[in-house]
Amino acid sequence: MLEFRFPPKLSLKRIARIKNPSKKLFHLFSYYSESEAYNTNKNNLGGFIDMIEGLEYHFKRHCMFEKKARLNKPYNKAKHEAVSYINRMGQIYKAFISPWFRNYINQENAQNIIPTICALEPIRNKFTAHRQQDDPRNDDCDSLGIQHFGLIPSIVGKIQSSDKSNLLTPYVIDPKSNLSYDFPTKQRLFKDKKYPAVEGIEYIGKNNNVIIFTPTINHPVILKEIFLLLEKFLLS
Repeated sequence: MLEFRFPPKLSLKRIARIKNPSKKLFHLFSYYSESEAYNTNKNNLGGFIDMIEGLEYHFKRHCMFEKKARLNKPYNKAKHEAVSYINRMGQIYKAFISPWFRNYINQENAQNIIPTICALEPIRNKFTAHRQQDDPRNDDCDSLGIQHFGLIPSIVGKIQSSDKSNLLTPYVIDPKSNLSYDFPTKQRLFKDKKYPAVEGIEYIGKNNNVIIFTPTINHPVILKEIFLLLEKFLLS
């Protein structure tokens, strides 16, 4: 059976400066390799390396297609990368609330550390997993017509295009703009105000909530949340 060959231990300050997320995770595991939490769960923790690499892969590809969208190219490929990204993020979320993880950090405490991931999770639960279509429930949004069948691309700082013939490119965006994706849901109703709406992502309406996923803005925050929760776990 293959074992990780850890690099020499670095200080936490030096680890924090590492830009590559999977490399940073290897060094974090190396730093905590003697902890009880790591040694008891190292086979499960190893899966985070693949999942974080997946996040980076789909994020970089989305950025590539986003640049093309700024040149008035179709953004459908960027949308598919956004879907793949959400799927990987959903895997990480499920790991964070799995029984082996909850032995050290309960679900409520974990969710308080990863608010951005929790805010975006309904997209994975309802759309990318196709559950909203396969198994409709009372907390699904069914009042916005065809919109609720997928991520709807929108653009921050959008400028209407003069080209009305290309439905895949209804807007031209400037170099400072980012693609974002709207998704309607009723999943997080915030009735008990236990988890407040996440600013810039969740918009609360009378009948439906809307989640806005902007990969370029959300990705760095998602990575930060992942590492905060993993380090808290390894310190347990």
